[in-house]
Amino acid sequence: MSALVVVTITVVGALGLLGPVGPAAAASARSESVQAASQTSPTPTSPTVSMPSIIPRPNSGAEPRTSTDRGGWVQWAVMGGMVVALGIIVLFVRRESHRKRAALGLDTPPLESETSTV
Repeated sequence: MSALVVVTITVVGALGLLGPVGPAAAASARSESVQAASQTSPTPTSPTVSMPSIIPRPNSGAEPRTSTDRGGWVQWAVMGGMVVALGIIVLFVRRESHRKRAALGLDTPPLESETSTV
């Protein structure tokens, strides 16, 4: 047990020597490099062009024109089919579960309030 504690303390100490890690450290390093670049480089005289991105910006796309475009009826039909298929799977699993529990005698009888009609 004490060997585990020693190893844990050693690993944590070594990671502490490496400095900050993770997304916050990466963002900090990027902001520092941008600040250093802005201090050393002259002001550009030409307009800057934004970098292209693989992820489209919100509301930057086009309306669907054909049925196979994003947001077309085919995409909605596939979504509906998947929802219906998952619902059927849940019903089959639930039905089989009730059958198995009844066969093993694990189902509890319904409460009086559930069986009485008003």
